[in-house]
Amino acid sequence: MSYEPQEGIDYIVDFYAVAGVEHDTEEANINKAINKQLSQYHPDRLEGVAPEFQARGERMAQILNKARSILLNEDKRKQYDAIYDDWDGPVSQNGDPAIRIEDAVRAEMSMRTEDEVIAAFFKFDKEADMFVSSSQGRADLFEKMIEQAGDNVPDDLREQYEATLLEIEQNLDLKESQRTSLMGVVSPVKYSRVTLGYGEELGTAIEEAKTTQLEVLQARALGGTVQKLAILSGDTEFKSANVVDTASIQLPTYFEPLAEQVAEIALRRQTVLEKRLANFVPVYPELESQQDAKTGVIFGLGHTDADQATYKWFAFIPDFAKGAINSVEMPNEITESLAAADYQAVFDAGFNVGLFTPLEHVDLETLLNEAISKYVDTYYPDDEAEEEPSILA
Repeated sequence: MSYEPQEGIDYIVDFYAVAGVEHDTEEANINKAINKQLSQYHPDRLEGVAPEFQARGERMAQILNKARSILLNEDKRKQYDAIYDDWDGPVSQNGDPAIRIEDAVRAEMSMRTEDEVIAAFFKFDKEADMFVSSSQGRADLFEKMIEQAGDNVPDDLREQYEATLLEIEQNLDLKESQRTSLMGVVSPVKYSRVTLGYGEELGTAIEEAKTTQLEVLQARALGGTVQKLAILSGDTEFKSANVVDTASIQLPTYFEPLAEQVAEIALRRQTVLEKRLANFVPVYPELESQQDAKTGVIFGLGHTDADQATYKWFAFIPDFAKGAINSVEMPNEITESLAAADYQAVFDAGFNVGLFTPLEHVDLETLLNEAISKYVDTYYPDDEAEEEPSILA
């Protein structure tokens, strides 16, 4: 059995569009348009046609008669216009049922048992794992090789390790998004970019989704917009659902088990992120000219294509007394030197320069903090600050 979208709950009908007029059309012209449309669905015209066309015609006649009863009454029309303006769901322009894909999936899943929903995700996970079945084994191997290499890790080994960890991260992201989409969870990050506090942020998003989804279910039980539209159209057969005890309305049984699974996935994503950050190493060009720490550091984030590289630059000056890294504006001459890749001029102006390619699925602020952490470890190994400087301060 499949879920059928409900008018006034999943969607509303644009009576103006069905009548074929604009929303500011005068009553007399609305009446003419509705009469013209109704003539197409007169019982005499529907006689002898295929059952599905006959049912469609009868439904359109009902909708047009509703449109007439509302749009040709000044007070009711104002109330309908207010409902229409406030509505944020799908709007049917031709009378056909409409529903958001995610709402349709939730409605379908709510009709299944908890075990059936969990089994569906288990099957999906197995299919997803097939594409990265060897990733964890390769990641473990690369990790051991990097540990054995000590301070002399080859660049290609780091690149292979990062590519493998990214495969694992993308797989986890896919599993998580499948679940959070069903739960109506709004992701706390954009473009799947994970932060070190991602698990906690996601937990907050899940709690907010619980409240939102429960409110939606309660609104459905109470009638909501469907009741307002029924009253406007004079539908005497509609029975108010206000006797429903909203305290008895519960989230689908699958919500809590999926929330637990999402929390586990988020922790695994954070673990993968920590490994990716540990493997991440900024490159300091012309290292022989910047052996010592300068007053500040400029990091360039970019991608190298063929012989040309473009970077977005960020300049910082450490304040070890306060355990902070202060972001600073770069003078025009330094910006020009960076654009010309004249790093020696930047060094002479009192800045170290580090370059790196942004990591996919990693939050920029998290990545810059890691770059600064490694910068401090490299240039201030004996610093006695109580806390490592952070651009978050």
